[in-house]
Amino acid sequence: MDLRNKTVLITGASSGIGKAIARRMAAEKCNLILLSRRTQLLEEQKSTLPENTYPPVIVKCDVSSKKEVAAAYEQIKAKTGKIDIAFLNAGVGRSVNIEKYNSDNATETFGANFFGIIFWVEQLLPDFLNRKEGLIVGVSSLADNRGFPGSGFYCASKADVSSKWVMTARPLCRDCHPAPVDEAPVAGVSNIVG
Repeated sequence: MDLRNKTVLITGASSGIGKAIARRMAAEKCNLILLSRRTQLLEEQKSTLPENTYPPVIVKCDVSSKKEVAAAYEQIKAKTGKIDIAFLNAGVGRSVNIEKYNSDNATETFGANFFGIIFWVEQLLPDFLNRKEGLIVGVSSLADNRGFPGSGFYCASKADVSSKWVMTARPLCRDCHPAPVDEAPVAGVSNIVG
């Protein structure tokens, strides 16, 4: 797939996998829409991205808020007209031991990791179906099929993401199960969209 001039939305673009995807898509000459709660990190990242025709559009968005996702999508459509590819990558994960077990951790983790994808698909899908084009990449984790001590909420949220993807329209959606990364180039990103 020729990615030049494709408009690519990346949630969770301020660090980790999202930051690596942004670098790769900028190198492919894509027009970037970078989303994060931490927009200062996105502003700092702009100068490190490969040069492109259009500067990245930066949008503050907490993906766990349906209202913020809807508002961000309207803002993005007004600025860019359309989105061609969406990497729904935003997520959180923290180790929670039994002494610190707390439902707030579950709410935060599922809000970002699972509902963040649900809220974005809800916005994107009508336009993609109407145009009969577009690609949604849901980023899950290898942790989706096994538990790790202290990471029950994270593993469960990623299992739900992977299960949801099986039920979603395959022509528009792809799943991605990356291994842990340290902001290194993401192996296989070009294969996901290619």
